[in-house]
Amino acid sequence: MKIKFLLLFAMLCSSVAFAQTEDEDEKSVYDYSKTKHELAVDVRPIFGGNFNPSLFYRKNYTGSKGKNMGFRLDMSFNNRFNEDQYSFQNFIYNKANNLDYGLRIGLEKQKFINEKFIAYGGLDLIFGFSNLRFRERTDLPPFDNTAFANVDDFRFGIGNFWGVKYHLNSRLSVSAETGFDAIYSNRVIKIAESTQNFSEVDKQDGISSFALNLIPLKALRIAYHF
Repeated sequence: MKIKFLLLFAMLCSSVAFAQTEDEDEKSVYDYSKTKHELAVDVRPIFGGNFNPSLFYRKNYTGSKGKNMGFRLDMSFNNRFNEDQYSFQNFIYNKANNLDYGLRIGLEKQKFINEKFIAYGGLDLIFGFSNLRFRERTDLPPFDNTAFANVDDFRFGIGNFWGVKYHLNSRLSVSAETGFDAIYSNRVIKIAESTQNFSEVDKQDGISSFALNLIPLKALRIAYHF
């Protein structure tokens, strides 16, 4: 239900942006010659769902051909430390740690719809790394319970996006994005009977995969311009 609400919000923002026409008597609330930079946070995690917290930066500028452009940088992160029992490859572990980091670097073209709305679109380069480690295997004696399983996942790809931004005032704006990601990932799994014998782990390399994902709501951000 929360996801449907977010999708409806994004659709309404897009519809209003392209339906409104310019009013020459209304003064523009944004002037990117004075506020070229912006910092934003993605508010989707507030509504639930599997979304990592992120910090977003955008620099607005005019391109060589006089087009309105934006350089963007998005950093996501998530650290979870759980002490519930988990099953991994037919073994039960008491603890699991999950670290996930992502980086997106991209360029966008912007179109000023009117005094408050801006539409934009472009491409991101995507890089990511995640680590999942299971500890304290339940089938071993407590005094010898140093076995672990470790999963490293390296990923990179390219993402396409379209979005609309609405300025509440010259300093604050909200934006919503949609688009798709093409991601290649390589997973390395290591399983050890003890940390002392880490050099003798059962190691599986080259578990690769490719995914093309359409993401209806890639971001829902609140930004501060300066």
